[in-house]
Amino acid sequence: FTTTTGEQYRQRKQAEQEYRVKDLGDLHVLLVEDNKVNQFVTSETISKWGTGIQIITADNGEEALERLRENAIDIILMDVQMPVMDGHTATKKIRTEFSTPKSEVPILAMTAFATAGEADRCIASGMDDYIPKPFNPKNLYNKIAELTGRLFGELIDVQDSAEEEVASTAVKEEKPIINLRYLDTLAQGDQALRHQMLQVLVDESPDDLAKLRELLDQQAWSRFASAAHKFKSSATFIGNKELEQQLKRMELIARAEEEVDELPAMLKEVEETFDKALVLIREILHNEQQAD
Repeated sequence: FTTTTGEQYRQRKQAEQEYRVKDLGDLHVLLVEDNKVNQFVTSETISKWGTGIQIITADNGEEALERLRENAIDIILMDVQMPVMDGHTATKKIRTEFSTPKSEVPILAMTAFATAGEADRCIASGMDDYIPKPFNPKNLYNKIAELTGRLFGELIDVQDSAEEEVASTAVKEEKPIINLRYLDTLAQGDQALRHQMLQVLVDESPDDLAKLRELLDQQAWSRFASAAHKFKSSATFIGNKELEQQLKRMELIARAEEEVDELPAMLKEVEETFDKALVLIREILHNEQQAD
């Protein structure tokens, strides 16, 4: 497998040069996301962009409405697919059932479906803009700065999409189980944060996998599809593109409820691959603790 530690990590980060951002000042962000790993990673990434940033989280659209009623919010980062209430429904309710200024709060969709059709759906539901997941940190900063009127100059140069950035991290070796370069990019040179991100993956992933197995046994295809969609983020964070694609195929099969007899073997492959990845990640965490 491929990862980076110690002096190599510091040298590469210096060579890449962490992008410099202007302090976003006092900014109240409502992050609506049902995946705990995504919640943690996104919150920690954004919190580095200003000394006065406060982040409130919600696990679904219904909770988002409650948080918005209770708090002054400058921008909402809204996942699209969530249980209880999805992002499109929550956005429509904000636009039609709240009074100003809360009805006009900027809403940035965060979606794993980076297609023209999905973008149109986001705008039609009342969202102001969208960003694909996995997100490019520079792109996310630009979107937040623009939507909140905190753009202090030229936009930071970014690639066309986060998908290109993740693809560019692929290692030219035989199918590594993990490649932590995307996670390194999110950590922005902060080794302690990198360690925390890995620990969250280790803590949350077994429960997510167990949920997939439970829903498969129940043949609850719609919920299985949503769980597979949710777990794709973990595959992204460990840099395993094949695992990410496998989960995407599983999601599509479950949503269509066709060829579902293929799902047991596919899930077994996901479980075995992720178990191997977790062994490697635990080894990295152990080595880092020993080094401290």
